[in-house]
Amino acid sequence: MQEDSHTEFKSSFSDAVIESLVAFTNTKGGKVLVGVDNEGNPIKSFTIGGETLQNWVNEVKNKTQPNIIPDAEIITIQGKDVASLYVQEFPIKPVSFKGRYFKRVRNSNHQLSLTEISDLHLKSFNSSWDSYINPEYTVDTLSLDKVRDFVAMCNKDREVRIEDDPLTVLTKFELIKASGVTNACYLLFADHDVFSASMELGRFDTATSIKDSLSIRSNLFTEVEDVINFVRKHINKSYIISGDPQRGRTMAIPHTGYSGNRYQYDRPSRLYTLRRFLGQDI
Repeated sequence: MQEDSHTEFKSSFSDAVIESLVAFTNTKGGKVLVGVDNEGNPIKSFTIGGETLQNWVNEVKNKTQPNIIPDAEIITIQGKDVASLYVQEFPIKPVSFKGRYFKRVRNSNHQLSLTEISDLHLKSFNSSWDSYINPEYTVDTLSLDKVRDFVAMCNKDREVRIEDDPLTVLTKFELIKASGVTNACYLLFADHDVFSASMELGRFDTATSIKDSLSIRSNLFTEVEDVINFVRKHINKSYIISGDPQRGRTMAIPHTGYSGNRYQYDRPSRLYTLRRFLGQDI
């Protein structure tokens, strides 16, 4: 027997035991054996009193948030009684111990970063950042004209047209909910500049010299168009004189035009496709 991603050995009960239990609840569950050495052998001087397990369970409950209650039992290893504290993976994550969060990685505990804490919380609710309600945004911060443009774009390729008003459309797509406006809705249809989705574009003349640049702080639909236009502006072009009234033109990444919900650029054996955010598949 050895320590692994589901098992931890402790010679006595302490805060380190609770830390391990929290790490197990934030991953796949596991058990802490109390009263054994690092190799899993029982410690001869270890004893368990009549109220010991219940006191430990209460301490674990009081020092964790949300409160966890381990399954505690006395087991026998090599003829000696040791304590086993077992927890399952907790459904609502992350669980904390004294304001700190841990996860189990192989046979050790690792403290979670702020990003990991946020991601774990959202995953436990089967959601993501873009579907999260942001109290800073309201319907007044959105441009309904942009929503109408979006509907018109979708209707070009739909057999069944969208006839709903803008707010109904946003509700059906779950971009706005009864409790407010989601981050995704704001990124797509913000009425003003969106600093949380800013982009910096540059055309480098040398490794340290920028020939042209562009800062974009708009909704995602507009950003896609602006990026494409900036790229097309700086793609190398050549002109072909073939005797036709109009000269021909080729590009370093040939532009085959706009098709449905995507711009396409061809290269030998490669297809560069820039899909619009929320395209015809909606």
